[in-house]
Amino acid sequence: MPTDFHTAKDGSIKWSDSGSDELISLVSLGATGQNGALHDWGAMPRPTLYHFTFVVLWDTAPLVGDTCRLYLREAGGIDDATATNPTNDDTVGDVALGANKERNLVQIATLVADEALADIVTVREGEFRSSSRWSAPTVINDVGGVDILSATPNDCFVIFTPIFDQAQ
Repeated sequence: MPTDFHTAKDGSIKWSDSGSDELISLVSLGATGQNGALHDWGAMPRPTLYHFTFVVLWDTAPLVGDTCRLYLREAGGIDDATATNPTNDDTVGDVALGANKERNLVQIATLVADEALADIVTVREGEFRSSSRWSAPTVINDVGGVDILSATPNDCFVIFTPIFDQAQ
């Protein structure tokens, strides 16, 4: 009979411009948003708790307080085998965020520039819950069109890591 319950992280999925598990085009992202390609976390059982790592490098110096927002885009309900009906109704792939489409997404983090310098890596980490089989990050750069994200592929990325409950 188990007497202790622990959590364990396993199976990280990385979204970046190239060479990662899934795609999200963040190269030179200006004052706009980008949806990552939806990832299939598989049939049940699967965890509902996830850890995220959100990494941004601005190509031009942001103002202290400029932000990038991270949203969760889901599809397919609890166990739909197809990624139908993403929560913002943009297509399922790595696509630009449509106007006002973040309104139906769940915001999971705001990354705030704490230095007015270019080429400084800023990281935000935390946890979120999702019961959907399919999910992806959506990133919105809130800098008013002046400060763009790095022009170098893979400088900016998002990682989701499932956190599994374990009985021991």
